Amino acid sequence: MRTVARRWPGGFVAHHYTRYLGDIAGGQVIRAKLRTQHGITGAGAKFYAFDTIGNTVLFRRHYRTLLDSTGWDELERAQVIAETKYAFALNEAVFAELDRDLAG
Repeated sequence: MRTVARRWPGGFVAHHYTRYLGDIAGGQVIRAKLRTQHGITGAGAKFYAFDTIGNTVLFRRHYRTLLDSTGWDELERAQVIAETKYAFALNEAVFAELDRDLAG
């Protein structure tokens, strides 16, 4: 993330988007599975705690409004979308590895 953020601000946005909007929505399911299937609680599950955001629906709506108002041209928008997909694939790889490690 540091590498892409240093060379291109849109890359930072793509990874930030994946982290916050993806994890606020789907991360709650992952947090529950970490707890029930793998016994991971406390600090190990805090990555998916968004207690300070308040209303997550309003947060996500506002975030999307900000994204829609960036003024990016079509090329920049396409690059951000491609990087977001890449960030999501990296997240999927982490979970696949975690699943393998925990399955032992």
